Amino acid sequence: MEKPIDPAAELAAIKAHRALTKKRTYHRSVLDPWRQQIVALRSVGASYTDIAHWLQYMQRRKVSASSICRYLARLVKLQILDLEAIHGKSRP
Repeated sequence: MEKPIDPAAELAAIKAHRALTKKRTYHRSVLDPWRQQIVALRSVGASYTDIAHWLQYMQRRKVSASSICRYLARLVKLQILDLEAIHGKSRP
C-alpha cells in the first residue's frame, strides 16, 4: 500500500528544484559596447531620448529611447541577481 503524498509539499519541492536548475542566460545587446557611456550620461541627467540621439549621431547606431530604458532596467536587475548570488540570498 502506497503512502499518501502531500500535494502542497511535493509542489514546493518541485518548484525549489526547478529554481535551482534554471539556467540564467545573457543575450548580448547591441548597446553593450556603449554601456559605460550610457550609464555615465544617464547618471548626469540625460534623458533616454538624449542618449538615443547621442547614439544615433555620434556613434552611428539607431536605437529607440524605450530600448535604452529596457536595457538600463535589465542592467539593474542583473546587478541585483549578482549581489544575491554572492550573498546567498534567495528571491521571494
